[in-house]
Amino acid sequence: MAELPDADRMAALQHFDEQLSKLDLAELQQLAGSLQVFGKDEARTEILRRHLIRAGRPDPRRPRRDREVTYRVDVRLSGTMPPVWRRLDLSSALMLDDVHRILQAAFGFTDSHLHRFAVGPSMYDEASALYLCPFDVEEGDDDGGVDEREVRLDELLVEPGDEVLYEYDFGDSWEVTIQLQQVLRRAPDASPATCVDGRRAGPLEDSGGPGHYDELVASGMVPGNFDRGATDEAVRRALDPVPGFPPLVKELLGWLEPSDVGDEIYALVLGAELGDLPPVEPDAAEQVVARFRWFIERVSREGVQLTAAGFLPPALVEATMQELQLDPLWIGKGNREDLTPPAAAFRHAAQELGVVRKVKGRLVVPAKVHAAAHDPVKLWAHLVERLPLGRYASAERFVAVLTLLWLAAGREPGTDPFYRFVQDALQVSGWRRRGGQPLDRGDALVLAGPLLGVLEAACCTAPRHGGRKPLTASPHGVLFARTVLAVRS
Repeated sequence: MAELPDADRMAALQHFDEQLSKLDLAELQQLAGSLQVFGKDEARTEILRRHLIRAGRPDPRRPRRDREVTYRVDVRLSGTMPPVWRRLDLSSALMLDDVHRILQAAFGFTDSHLHRFAVGPSMYDEASALYLCPFDVEEGDDDGGVDEREVRLDELLVEPGDEVLYEYDFGDSWEVTIQLQQVLRRAPDASPATCVDGRRAGPLEDSGGPGHYDELVASGMVPGNFDRGATDEAVRRALDPVPGFPPLVKELLGWLEPSDVGDEIYALVLGAELGDLPPVEPDAAEQVVARFRWFIERVSREGVQLTAAGFLPPALVEATMQELQLDPLWIGKGNREDLTPPAAAFRHAAQELGVVRKVKGRLVVPAKVHAAAHDPVKLWAHLVERLPLGRYASAERFVAVLTLLWLAAGREPGTDPFYRFVQDALQVSGWRRRGGQPLDRGDALVLAGPLLGVLEAACCTAPRHGGRKPLTASPHGVLFARTVLAVRS
């Protein structure tokens, strides 16, 4: 690297002395290591330049707008002639990492390489402010830049004529200039991004950069024409990685990294056919709610007094076991809830679903449930709404949605393949115990158990011969799981 002129060098050294006192321990250690590598004479200028670049880069960010507006921007791919360009309408409230995804969609890139934003004379001018992709930030290659995830578009673009630079793939060096053309009033239902116009198709990945673009068009490898409809659809969907999927499924897929398990989950989603859900018929609803309707009638509007220990009275336990056929091969007397796990599990499921609740030592039926008890479709809708799924962004919720997808695709829950699948999905998605250890099969059993118990109580799984644990997905159980996935959020 060429040395600074004497006058600039003296001024830089003076500035360096001032900045040295502001360095933290990590920066001082970096400086000391660099001195050993370069030697004290060369290191002064080299390290000084680096620190001054970091300390002296401008910060052109301005206050965010109080009200969201629409930015109409002209986006041009440098070095192509005739130019490849897009005209986009963007929300002023977009963060730069979202703008990156939109630009990828606008030009047909696949986000296979690094990128960065800048504001200033050029991408590599020392006077330009840099905004870095997450990889560069996590690797510590900050180069005086700011994490793009912390910067909003309207901090950089304020008045027509303002520009932001963007570079994708530092090998091919696709450089883009984003220029604000108009500031427009924003409709309440406007998409975060739309494509208004453009010219010429985007380049291929790893095709050598702008200098080779015209050659690719001439050879027919890149279509010369611009398809505004397809580009607009891609841009609108850029911030929605799983368009058309219901909220629970989107939440689940948001945890996934590319993997074989991820591919299997996507296959389950497609197999569940959540986009074309028929209305439930009374006969199908009755299959799921029948046991609970019976229980509602036995508890009645007046409720049932629990024992001093808080259990169901023996007569109701015995009737529940016999009339609901919870376990035909149960060998106990079946009249004490604390000694009859199937009856206890059913009562727990009924409470989890809000069919009954405890009030001052009595088990009662809520008025809303009592009113719906004679309409199987209404009671079905209540069970769909109340099915326990766990807290948002928790491992319990992750496993609950996996379980529903498994059942909705017609597969057998509660089997060895199911638990292996849940374990693998938990590990691939990064779920850990508090101590940092990966979750295992035991965790999968614990996390899936409560929901499987509720689904069993609702006859969503059909018992196999011999009274063994229910494993086979019932047709009405498949429909119930699909409904929950389709309507819950």
